[in-house]
Amino acid sequence: MAHRFHARERRKSLYDPMFELFRTHQFAYNITGIATGDVFPDRTLPITMGVTVKRTAASPTGIIAEFGDATTGLAIWFAVADGKIYAAAGDAVAADGITLAGIAPPQDQIVRIVFATIPGSGKARLWLNGQLVAHGEASGGVFPNGWSSIANGAVGAVDTTVTTRVPVADRIALANAVILSPVKVAQNQRPRQFFEVA
Repeated sequence: MAHRFHARERRKSLYDPMFELFRTHQFAYNITGIATGDVFPDRTLPITMGVTVKRTAASPTGIIAEFGDATTGLAIWFAVADGKIYAAAGDAVAADGITLAGIAPPQDQIVRIVFATIPGSGKARLWLNGQLVAHGEASGGVFPNGWSSIANGAVGAVDTTVTTRVPVADRIALANAVILSPVKVAQNQRPRQFFEVA
C-alpha cells in the first residue's frame, strides 16, 4: 500500500509541476482589476502560475492571464498565428525579459499550463500537461524590474495594457478556448523540476 501511495504521489508530481507547492493566491476566470502591486508587493521573487484550459475551436487566441503593462509584465496566451500557447515575463526590452513558445493543442484537449520564472536569474520554464515544452534565460541574465510592473492584471481578458511581448493580434479577451480552473499562484516558489535543464 505504501509503495502504491508513493508511486501515485510521484506520478501526480510529474503531471503537475505545481504539485506540493503552497498556493498563495488564486484568481477566478474572466476577472479584471487585479491589483498586481498590492497582491504581489515584491515582484523580484520567483513565481509559479498554473491554470487549466481547453481549446474549443479553430484559431484560439487571446489572453489566458496577464499582469503588468506594456513595458514590464507577465502573460500567458494563445497566439492566433499558430494556435500555440505562449508565456512571457519581465521587460519588453529583449535582454531583460523572456518569451517561451509552447505547442498548439488539438481541439477539445484539456491542457494544464504551468509557467514558472525566477527574475533574479532571468530563467523561465513552461510545462504543458507535465511536459517541459520550453525553457530559456534572458540574455541579460536577470529581469531588472521583476516579472511585472504594478499595473493591474486580468484572467481571460486584458486590463488596459499588456506586455508588448504579446503580439498585437493576441492582446484581446480569450476566444475559441475556455479556462477550466482558477489561476493558481505559488509566490516565491519554483517547481522541483525547474533545474532539470541548464
